[in-house]
Amino acid sequence: QSRNPPFFVEFIRVSNRLGWRWTNVVRGGACEINWLDPKPLSSDESYKYYMKSLETIQLEENGLYHGLFKPPTEHEYYERSAQIPFQNSRGNW
Repeated sequence: QSRNPPFFVEFIRVSNRLGWRWTNVVRGGACEINWLDPKPLSSDESYKYYMKSLETIQLEENGLYHGLFKPPTEHEYYERSAQIPFQNSRGNW
């Protein structure tokens, strides 16, 4: 489930840009991306493709770990968990 701590590293490639993030390998269980390459210029030919691909990947960051670039401390984890309702495996709240 998406509440498990994000203790796995996932490499991300969006167009020619490479990055990595902490994840628990479940949708909604990823931290923000730590980029290794600079963002392409909006004048670059592939910029629209980059932005569309990035938008899809960032949907996975809209969960418990949104805004974090590393796994939360134990305190942060419990604080965030208390603020978000629990969803069971059937998708019910």
